[in-house]
Amino acid sequence: MSDRVSPARRVGICAIAVVVLLLILVYGALTYPDPGEKPPAAVVDIDGTIAHYRGQAVVGAVDGSVEILNWLGGCGVKIFYLSSRPIGSIAQTRRWLDDHGFPPGQVIHKSNPRESRVDYKSREIRKIQDDCRVLFGIGDKLTDLRAYRKRGIIALDMGLWWWDREELFRDILNEEGIPIGENLDSP
Repeated sequence: MSDRVSPARRVGICAIAVVVLLLILVYGALTYPDPGEKPPAAVVDIDGTIAHYRGQAVVGAVDGSVEILNWLGGCGVKIFYLSSRPIGSIAQTRRWLDDHGFPPGQVIHKSNPRESRVDYKSREIRKIQDDCRVLFGIGDKLTDLRAYRKRGIIALDMGLWWWDREELFRDILNEEGIPIGENLDSP
């Protein structure tokens, strides 16, 4: 996966990942009140996070996103695809996820167009937290990150840098005591 990135950009991306992880550790975001036996989960935005788009058209999956999410799923992390797309497009989104090889997961779309993105996403995350221990949210917009922080979960701004984030996800899973494999190919 890392063949696609120049060495200089790779160093920069890794530096950003280290800074993000240090911030997470410093601010104690890896501690959860009484997680009990709830399964670990991740909340993932779609447009701009795992799907490239131009204008209103989705043009493909972001490099590395399929591999990372399948690896996380193989480690036992439940995936929730939480998007501000209209609720009428859930079937189309599910087909797109399946066609591109993303792991199974619940697809949640916005039903009230008047509700703010932050309020919508934080409300849906609260519902997910009733049954799961949400480890982090992955997004590319400030509204995603605000909703994740509003619910007290780690907010990861991935943009287009998926392929260099394996170490960051590995560290989070290790901190949570979730068994992981040696690399993305062996959960």
